[in-house]
Amino acid sequence: MFGIGLRQTLRATALARRHRPAPLRLVVAARRDHGNCFQLTLRRPWLSLWRPLPRFNAGMYVALQAPLGTRGNASRRYSLAGWRRLPWRYELAIKREPKGLISNWAGDTLLRGHRVSILPPAGDFVLPRGLGGEVVLVAAGIGITPLRAMVQAWAAGRRSTPMTLVWSVRQRAELMDYDTEFRALAAAQPALRYVPVLTGDDATWHGERGRVDASRLLGWCQTRDAQGVWMCASAPMMDALRAGLVAQGVDDARIHHEAFAAAANQDQQCYRLELQPSGRELTFCGEPSLLALLQAEGAPIVSDCRNGTCGSCIVQLRAGSVRQVISPEFATAPNELLACCCVPTSDLVLRCAAA
Repeated sequence: MFGIGLRQTLRATALARRHRPAPLRLVVAARRDHGNCFQLTLRRPWLSLWRPLPRFNAGMYVALQAPLGTRGNASRRYSLAGWRRLPWRYELAIKREPKGLISNWAGDTLLRGHRVSILPPAGDFVLPRGLGGEVVLVAAGIGITPLRAMVQAWAAGRRSTPMTLVWSVRQRAELMDYDTEFRALAAAQPALRYVPVLTGDDATWHGERGRVDASRLLGWCQTRDAQGVWMCASAPMMDALRAGLVAQGVDDARIHHEAFAAAANQDQQCYRLELQPSGRELTFCGEPSLLALLQAEGAPIVSDCRNGTCGSCIVQLRAGSVRQVISPEFATAPNELLACCCVPTSDLVLRCAAA
C-alpha cells in the first residue's frame, strides 16, 4: 500500500517538474479594477528592466504561481491579454470567481509593486502563420483575453485579412476598457468587424443582445468561407456553437477553442468523499471539479494545467463513479482519473498521492 502511494507521489512530482520550466520573477507595474475583473501589467524588476521578456504567439498563456501558506503552492493559467513583437511587459485580465482559489488570492494580493512568479508563455491556441481567409473570434466574458492579443497581432501586420470579433458579456462593466479600444480599431481598420453582445439587462445599451448561436455568428461574418473560428468561452457555449456551426456546414477542423478548467457544475447534489490513506472525509456539493474541492479544502494534491493536459492531479478511484466534464489529453490507467476533469456521480473513495 505504501509502495503504491509512493509511486503515485513520485509520478505526479516528475510530471509537474517535466512540464514546469524555471519561473520568471516579475513585478506588478500597474493594476486597474473593473468590478469583479482586474487588469495587471507585469514587468521585470528594476535591475532587469533592460532585458525584454520572452516572446510569445498571440493566444498563449502564462501560469501564475500562488504561495498559499499552509495550503502550499498552486498555479493557474491565464491568457496573455496583450501582444507585442518585443514584449517588455505582460498584460493579464483576471475575473474573481466565487470559489476561485487563485483568482481571489490574486485579487487580494497582487497590488502595484507586488512581486510575483509566473511560468514562461506556452500554449497552442494560436493563429496559423499564414492567414488565407477570414478569422472569426468568439469570446464570452473574461475569455476575451487571448483574443485581444490576437486582434493586436493582426493589427500589427495582417490588416488585409478580414477579422470578425464577437464578444458576449452579461453586464456592460465586463467590457472593461477593451471595448473602447476595439471600437476605435474597428473604425480605423475596415477589415475588422467588432460585435459586442449584451445578455443582461441595461436600458442604456443599444447594441446586439441575447445568446450568440451559430446562425447569428455566421450572419456577422464578413465572408462565406472563413479560415477558422477561435473561441474562448464557457464549455456549454463552445459546445453549442461547435455543434451549430458543424450542422451549418463549417468544417469541424476549422473550429478551435481554449478551455482552462471545468465549467460550472449543474448537479448540486452532495456526495461524500473519503481520502485514503488518511481516512479524511469531505463533502462535494456542486464544485466544478474534484480538483476544485480538494484545493479549497487544503488537501495536498499536485496540479498545474486544470484542463487534463499535464497529468499532475492523478488520483486513484477506489470506489464510486464519476462523470468527465473535460476530455483529458493525458492518458490514465483504468483505475486512475484526473481530478481536474471529473465530478462525482456517487459517493467516492479516492487515494491521493499525499493524502
